[in-house]
Amino acid sequence: RIDAIKVIRPDRLTGVSFDTVKQMQNRFEREVRLAAYVAHEHIVPVYQVGEIDGCPWFSMQFVKGTTLNELSKSDLPNTSDVPAPERMASYIEKIARAVDAVHRHGILHGDIKPHNILIETETDRPLLSDFGLAEFDAYDASTTSTGVAGTLAYMAPELAQAAMRNASPDE
Repeated sequence: RIDAIKVIRPDRLTGVSFDTVKQMQNRFEREVRLAAYVAHEHIVPVYQVGEIDGCPWFSMQFVKGTTLNELSKSDLPNTSDVPAPERMASYIEKIARAVDAVHRHGILHGDIKPHNILIETETDRPLLSDFGLAEFDAYDASTTSTGVAGTLAYMAPELAQAAMRNASPDE
Protein backbone atom coordinates (compact mmCIF):
# COMPACT_ATOMS: atom_id res chain seq x y z
CA ARG A 1 0.00 0.00 0.00
CA ILE A 2 0.98 3.61 -0.33
CA ASP A 3 1.08 5.49 2.98
CA ALA A 4 1.30 9.17 3.78
CA ILE A 5 4.12 9.98 6.19
CA LYS A 6 4.15 12.97 8.51
CA VAL A 7 7.37 14.24 10.07
CA ILE A 8 8.67 17.32 11.78
CA ARG A 9 10.95 18.65 9.08
CA PRO A 10 14.49 19.04 10.44
CA ASP A 11 14.82 22.47 8.81
CA ARG A 12 11.92 23.64 11.04
CA LEU A 13 14.03 22.83 14.09
CA THR A 14 17.15 24.79 13.17
CA GLY A 15 17.62 28.16 14.78
CA VAL A 16 14.81 27.75 17.31
CA SER A 17 15.16 27.42 21.06
CA PHE A 18 15.33 24.10 22.84
CA ASP A 19 11.98 24.87 24.49
CA THR A 20 10.35 25.50 21.10
CA VAL A 21 11.75 22.25 19.69
CA LYS A 22 10.45 20.36 22.73
CA GLN A 23 7.03 22.01 22.36
CA MET A 24 6.88 21.03 18.66
CA GLN A 25 7.88 17.45 19.47
CA ASN A 26 5.31 17.22 22.27
CA ARG A 27 2.55 18.55 20.00
CA PHE A 28 3.57 16.07 17.27
CA GLU A 29 3.51 13.14 19.73
CA ARG A 30 0.12 14.25 21.07
CA GLU A 31 -1.24 14.53 17.52
CA VAL A 32 -0.29 10.97 16.60
CA ARG A 33 -1.52 9.59 19.93
CA LEU A 34 -4.92 11.26 19.58
CA ALA A 35 -5.27 10.53 15.85
CA ALA A 36 -4.62 6.84 16.50
CA TYR A 37 -6.84 6.66 19.60
CA VAL A 38 -10.18 6.42 17.77
CA ALA A 39 -10.79 3.96 14.95
CA HIS A 40 -13.67 5.07 12.74
CA GLU A 41 -14.49 4.61 9.07
CA HIS A 42 -14.46 8.39 8.55
CA ILE A 43 -11.18 9.19 10.31
CA VAL A 44 -7.85 8.84 8.53
CA PRO A 45 -6.21 5.84 10.24
CA VAL A 46 -2.67 5.92 11.64
CA TYR A 47 -0.64 2.82 10.74
CA GLN A 48 2.83 3.16 12.24
CA VAL A 49 4.81 5.45 14.52
CA GLY A 50 8.58 5.71 14.72
CA GLU A 51 11.70 7.78 14.96
CA ILE A 52 14.79 7.85 12.75
CA ASP A 53 17.92 9.67 13.93
CA GLY A 54 15.88 11.70 16.42
CA CYS A 55 13.26 12.62 13.78
CA PRO A 56 9.77 11.42 14.82
CA TRP A 57 7.34 10.27 12.11
CA PHE A 58 4.06 8.47 11.66
CA SER A 59 2.37 6.87 8.68
CA MET A 60 -1.31 7.02 7.90
CA GLN A 61 -3.63 6.18 5.06
CA PHE A 62 -2.75 8.04 1.87
CA VAL A 63 -6.05 9.55 0.76
CA LYS A 64 -6.15 9.96 -3.00
CA GLY A 65 -8.65 12.71 -3.58
CA THR A 66 -9.32 16.28 -2.56
CA THR A 67 -10.43 18.34 0.42
CA LEU A 68 -13.99 19.39 1.10
CA ASN A 69 -12.69 22.94 0.76
CA GLU A 70 -11.49 22.37 -2.80
CA LEU A 71 -14.57 20.38 -3.73
CA SER A 72 -16.94 23.10 -2.58
CA LYS A 73 -15.27 26.08 -4.23
CA SER A 74 -17.85 28.15 -6.03
CA ASP A 75 -15.27 29.64 -8.40
CA LEU A 76 -14.88 26.41 -10.38
CA PRO A 77 -15.01 27.06 -14.14
CA ASN A 78 -17.94 24.70 -14.54
CA THR A 79 -20.49 25.11 -11.75
CA SER A 80 -21.82 21.63 -12.55
CA ASP A 81 -18.58 20.38 -10.93
CA VAL A 82 -19.78 21.61 -7.52
CA PRO A 83 -21.44 18.70 -5.68
CA ALA A 84 -25.19 18.80 -5.12
CA PRO A 85 -26.32 20.02 -1.68
CA GLU A 86 -27.53 16.50 -0.83
CA ARG A 87 -24.07 15.07 -1.48
CA MET A 88 -22.41 17.78 0.62
CA ALA A 89 -24.92 17.13 3.43
CA SER A 90 -24.04 13.42 3.25
CA TYR A 91 -20.35 14.27 3.74
CA ILE A 92 -21.14 16.47 6.73
CA GLU A 93 -23.39 13.82 8.29
CA LYS A 94 -20.60 11.22 8.06
CA ILE A 95 -18.01 13.60 9.47
CA ALA A 96 -20.42 14.49 12.30
CA ARG A 97 -20.57 10.78 13.18
CA ALA A 98 -16.75 10.68 13.23
CA VAL A 99 -16.63 13.78 15.44
CA ASP A 100 -19.19 12.17 17.76
CA ALA A 101 -16.93 9.10 18.06
CA VAL A 102 -13.97 11.37 18.84
CA HIS A 103 -15.99 13.23 21.50
CA ARG A 104 -17.20 9.96 23.07
CA HIS A 105 -13.51 9.13 23.63
CA GLY A 106 -13.02 12.44 25.45
CA ILE A 107 -11.14 14.13 22.61
CA LEU A 108 -11.82 17.48 20.98
CA HIS A 109 -10.38 17.81 17.48
CA GLY A 110 -9.71 21.54 17.76
CA ASP A 111 -9.58 22.41 14.05
CA ILE A 112 -12.54 20.99 12.13
CA LYS A 113 -12.77 22.83 8.83
CA PRO A 114 -13.24 21.97 5.14
CA HIS A 115 -9.45 21.86 4.66
CA ASN A 116 -9.22 18.96 7.16
CA ILE A 117 -11.96 16.86 5.59
CA LEU A 118 -10.57 14.70 2.79
CA ILE A 119 -12.81 13.19 0.11
CA GLU A 120 -11.49 9.91 -1.27
CA THR A 121 -11.89 9.84 -5.06
CA GLU A 122 -12.52 6.12 -5.52
CA THR A 123 -15.11 5.69 -2.76
CA ASP A 124 -16.41 9.28 -2.37
CA ARG A 125 -15.82 8.74 1.37
CA PRO A 126 -15.15 11.77 3.59
CA LEU A 127 -12.36 11.40 6.17
CA LEU A 128 -11.49 13.64 9.09
CA SER A 129 -7.77 14.44 9.28
CA ASP A 130 -5.21 16.62 11.08
CA PHE A 131 -5.37 16.12 14.84
CA GLY A 132 -2.57 18.66 15.39
CA LEU A 133 -4.69 20.80 17.74
CA ALA A 134 -6.61 17.95 19.38
CA GLU A 135 -6.71 17.56 23.15
CA PHE A 136 -8.17 15.09 25.63
CA ASP A 137 -10.57 17.54 27.26
CA ALA A 138 -12.47 20.72 26.52
CA TYR A 139 -10.30 23.09 28.54
CA ASP A 140 -7.03 21.92 27.01
CA ALA A 141 -8.48 21.99 23.49
CA SER A 142 -9.72 25.54 23.77
CA THR A 143 -6.54 27.03 25.17
CA THR A 144 -2.82 26.61 24.84
CA SER A 145 0.04 28.28 26.60
CA THR A 146 -0.23 31.03 23.99
CA GLY A 147 -4.02 31.41 24.07
CA VAL A 148 -6.83 30.01 21.96
CA ALA A 149 -5.78 27.64 19.15
CA GLY A 150 -7.58 26.82 15.92
CA THR A 151 -8.71 28.47 12.72
CA LEU A 152 -10.66 31.59 13.67
CA ALA A 153 -13.15 31.37 10.80
CA TYR A 154 -14.21 27.86 11.89
CA MET A 155 -14.21 28.26 15.68
CA ALA A 156 -17.19 28.10 17.96
CA PRO A 157 -18.33 31.68 18.69
CA GLU A 158 -17.22 31.58 22.34
CA LEU A 159 -13.72 30.47 21.31
CA ALA A 160 -13.50 33.09 18.57
CA GLN A 161 -14.54 35.80 21.05
CA ALA A 162 -11.93 34.58 23.53
CA ALA A 163 -9.30 34.61 20.77
CA MET A 164 -10.21 38.19 19.91
CA ARG A 165 -9.85 39.15 23.60
CA ASN A 166 -6.73 36.95 23.95
CA ALA A 167 -8.41 35.26 26.91
CA SER A 168 -9.65 31.88 28.08
CA PRO A 169 -13.16 30.93 26.85
CA ASP A 170 -14.07 30.33 30.51
CA GLU A 171 -13.66 34.05 31.32
